[in-house]
Amino acid sequence: MSEKQARRRAYADDTAAVRAALHCLRNTRGRNVLIMPYGIAQIHSDDMAILSEDIELLLENGVPVIVAEAMDAMFWNGLPDSIYVQSVVRGNEKEYVAGIANECNLHKLILLCEGNCTLADGTVLNNASVSEVRKLIADGKVSRDWTLTLDLAANACERAVETVHLFDAHHPHALLAELLTASGSGTFVHSDMRRFKFVRKAELTDVPEIKLFLGEDYAGDQGRERIMNTLEQYRVFTVDEATHGCALYSFQEGTAVMTNVAYSRFDGEEALAAMLDAFLAEASNRGASCAIVPLDGLPEALRNSECFERLSFSKQGRLPGRSGTAWVK
Repeated sequence: MSEKQARRRAYADDTAAVRAALHCLRNTRGRNVLIMPYGIAQIHSDDMAILSEDIELLLENGVPVIVAEAMDAMFWNGLPDSIYVQSVVRGNEKEYVAGIANECNLHKLILLCEGNCTLADGTVLNNASVSEVRKLIADGKVSRDWTLTLDLAANACERAVETVHLFDAHHPHALLAELLTASGSGTFVHSDMRRFKFVRKAELTDVPEIKLFLGEDYAGDQGRERIMNTLEQYRVFTVDEATHGCALYSFQEGTAVMTNVAYSRFDGEEALAAMLDAFLAEASNRGASCAIVPLDGLPEALRNSECFERLSFSKQGRLPGRSGTAWVK
């Protein structure tokens, strides 16, 4: 990749990240967010200063923030006097959250924690639906320290809170990262009815993001026209309704081909895995007997991804009617 191409790619990545953050902020503006510590006594004064700034930034941008803590807690020491702290009876957090949800249509519950949520095998839980959380707990796959926290999160979603986010309160700017980026900073719990990460058919409103993901080969009006001419064949990977990746699917004479794979900087492997799963499902539905992913249709960083072997693809060259190497199933 030339220096000019690298700059263009960095610009596209940055622009996509900003657009995604603005999308998340727009979806949160005017919708109530409750922030409270759970299972953590305090954080360093420097971390509290950063957290306070982030809360004030959300308030300044139209996000109604409610701050709470247990009656005997001292977590919010150092928070500006302009931000009122509600008191919660310790052990009564479930009923408190349910009451707030019923009273003011709570959009998000933020749980500030001591570290990130880990399962019993040591892996960090990125996101889960309520039923997935309940199953993890029932199967004993949640570490003891996190069982109560995840139970509170699942209970909140069952009682009308749209989403729950829990993350390490010691991590600088974790609040903004969790709310405004696709990768987040902790664990996201959502209701069974909500589709959080999925692949769908591209729409006209996705064209600017697709254009950015694909880079300089699709720059200018000609690039936009090329995308528009094949828009029905594009699929997009979305995270919390924001677009974070794309691919072009084509189907002809029993063969399915996936190319033009591109993504925002944070979502490479995850976007590819989702795109491949959706590609194979659609290929099967269309009766395709062969699925092909040419290497030149993939970003360099993903050409040897473990996703292909996991899905039983094999790397082949000299395919009939095609040049170059491809992953084939």
